[in-house]
Amino acid sequence: MEQSSSFLPRNAALSPYVDSIWTLTSHGDPMPYRLPPDASFTCVFSFRGDTAVQNPRGTCETIRGDFVTGIRTLPVTLLPAGPVDYVSVQFKPLGFRALFCLHAQQVANQFVDLGAVSRKLALLRASFLEDEVPIETRQDVIERLLLSIVQMKSPTPPLYLSRAVECIQAAHGNIRIDRLCSDIGITCRQIQREFQSWMGVPVKFYARIVRMNRALVLLHSRNQTPDLAKLAVSLGYYDQAHLCDEFSSLVGMTPLHVARMGSD
Repeated sequence: MEQSSSFLPRNAALSPYVDSIWTLTSHGDPMPYRLPPDASFTCVFSFRGDTAVQNPRGTCETIRGDFVTGIRTLPVTLLPAGPVDYVSVQFKPLGFRALFCLHAQQVANQFVDLGAVSRKLALLRASFLEDEVPIETRQDVIERLLLSIVQMKSPTPPLYLSRAVECIQAAHGNIRIDRLCSDIGITCRQIQREFQSWMGVPVKFYARIVRMNRALVLLHSRNQTPDLAKLAVSLGYYDQAHLCDEFSSLVGMTPLHVARMGSD
C-alpha cells in the first residue's frame, strides 16, 4: 500500500526557492520506482532505510539516508531496501543554487548525500528532524530548517535567465532557443553559460526535458489509448516517429508503454 501527498510551502519567505513539498510512504514489500528524466532539483529526507539508485546500464549506487538530486537527463530506478518514508522538497528551477550557493552541475544527473551539499542543513536535520518526529509536523520543521540556511547574500540569477526559464516552461519546452535569445536580447553563448551554472544542463536539453515531462503528464492523464500523432503535433514534435524517438532516447520506453503504466 502506498500513500503520497503534495503541499505548497507555508512560509512565504521560502517561495523564491521552494516549489512544493511532497510525502511518500509505503507498507509491505519494497517496490521499485522508475523515474523519468526530470527538469527539477529535489532534496529527499529519508526516514526509513537506504535507497539504491539503478541507472539505465544496470549499475547500482546505494544512498544512505537523505540525498539531493539535480536535473536528470536519463531515467533511473529507485530500489528501496524496504518500505519507504520520504519527505521531499522540490525546488524552483533557479531556487536551488540561490538557496545552497552551489553550482548546479555538481548535482546534475547525480544523487548526492545531503551533507555534501549542505553540511549545516544535514546537522540541523540530525538534531531537529529525527525519525520520531510526527508526520503531521515534519513539513513545519523542514521549512524552519530551510529558512535557517537562507543566505543574506544569496546569488541572484540574471533577469534574462529568469525570463528564459519562464518562457521555456510556458511553452512546455516547445520553443526555438535562437528565437528565445533574440526575443530576450541576449546571445546564445550567454544563455548557454548561465544555464550550465544555474541549471547544470545545456539550455536545449532543458527544453527537451520540459517538453518530455509535459508529454508524460498528458499520457498519464488519459484513460484511453492515446492518439500519438495528435499528441506529437500538439507538443511541437515533427511527427509521431519523432515523439517515439524522444521517448526511446530520454525515457527508455515507448509512449504506449508509458500510457499503459499510468492506467495500471
